[in-house]
Amino acid sequence: MKLLNVEPTEVEVLSVFVINCFMCANTHYVSRVKTVREAIEYAAKEGWHGYETDSEVCSTACPKCIKEVQENEVEYSK
Repeated sequence: MKLLNVEPTEVEVLSVFVINCFMCANTHYVSRVKTVREAIEYAAKEGWHGYETDSEVCSTACPKCIKEVQENEVEYSK
Protein backbone atom coordinates (compact mmCIF):
# COMPACT_ATOMS: atom_id res chain seq x y z
CA MET A 1 0.00 0.00 0.00
CA LYS A 2 1.23 3.47 -0.86
CA LEU A 3 0.16 6.36 1.38
CA LEU A 4 -0.94 9.58 -0.27
CA ASN A 5 -1.55 13.08 1.00
CA VAL A 6 -5.14 14.09 1.61
CA GLU A 7 -6.74 15.62 -1.46
CA PRO A 8 -6.81 19.42 -1.14
CA THR A 9 -10.48 19.47 -2.14
CA GLU A 10 -11.23 17.43 1.00
CA VAL A 11 -9.82 20.09 3.33
CA GLU A 12 -12.31 22.55 4.76
CA VAL A 13 -11.37 25.87 6.36
CA LEU A 14 -13.42 26.71 9.44
CA SER A 15 -13.49 29.70 11.71
CA VAL A 16 -13.79 28.79 15.35
CA PHE A 17 -15.05 31.30 17.87
CA VAL A 18 -13.85 30.73 21.43
CA ILE A 19 -15.88 31.96 24.39
CA ASN A 20 -14.43 31.76 27.91
CA CYS A 21 -16.38 31.83 31.17
CA PHE A 22 -14.96 34.51 33.47
CA MET A 23 -16.18 32.61 36.54
CA CYS A 24 -14.66 29.14 36.02
CA ALA A 25 -12.55 29.50 32.85
CA ASN A 26 -14.67 26.92 31.01
CA THR A 27 -14.25 27.25 27.24
CA HIS A 28 -17.00 26.99 24.62
CA TYR A 29 -16.13 26.58 20.95
CA VAL A 30 -18.53 27.70 18.23
CA SER A 31 -17.84 26.73 14.64
CA ARG A 32 -19.82 26.65 11.42
CA VAL A 33 -20.98 30.23 11.86
CA LYS A 34 -19.59 33.21 9.99
CA THR A 35 -19.89 36.19 12.31
CA VAL A 36 -19.36 37.09 15.94
CA ARG A 37 -23.08 37.90 16.19
CA GLU A 38 -23.96 34.39 15.00
CA ALA A 39 -21.50 32.89 17.49
CA ILE A 40 -23.09 34.90 20.31
CA GLU A 41 -26.58 33.82 19.27
CA TYR A 42 -25.50 30.17 19.08
CA ALA A 43 -23.79 30.37 22.48
CA ALA A 44 -26.93 31.93 23.99
CA LYS A 45 -28.95 28.96 22.76
CA GLU A 46 -26.43 26.78 24.61
CA GLY A 47 -26.94 28.78 27.83
CA TRP A 48 -23.94 31.13 27.67
CA HIS A 49 -24.80 34.70 28.74
CA GLY A 50 -23.54 37.71 30.57
CA TYR A 51 -25.41 38.72 33.72
CA GLU A 52 -25.89 41.54 36.18
CA THR A 53 -26.91 41.24 39.82
CA ASP A 54 -27.21 43.92 42.51
CA SER A 55 -23.56 43.39 43.42
CA GLU A 56 -21.87 41.94 40.35
CA VAL A 57 -21.57 42.21 36.58
CA CYS A 58 -20.12 39.43 34.46
CA SER A 59 -19.81 39.77 30.70
CA THR A 60 -19.52 36.03 29.95
CA ALA A 61 -20.60 33.03 31.99
CA CYS A 62 -21.26 29.39 31.26
CA PRO A 63 -24.61 27.73 32.05
CA LYS A 64 -23.22 26.06 35.21
CA CYS A 65 -21.98 29.35 36.66
CA ILE A 66 -25.17 31.20 35.74
CA LYS A 67 -27.19 28.54 37.55
CA GLU A 68 -24.93 28.89 40.58
CA VAL A 69 -25.38 32.68 40.66
CA GLN A 70 -29.16 32.28 40.32
CA GLU A 71 -29.20 29.79 43.21
CA ASN A 72 -27.10 32.17 45.33
CA GLU A 73 -29.50 35.03 44.62
CA VAL A 74 -32.43 32.91 45.79
CA GLU A 75 -30.52 31.88 48.91
CA TYR A 76 -29.53 35.47 49.78
CA SER A 77 -33.05 36.78 49.21
CA LYS A 78 -34.45 34.55 51.98
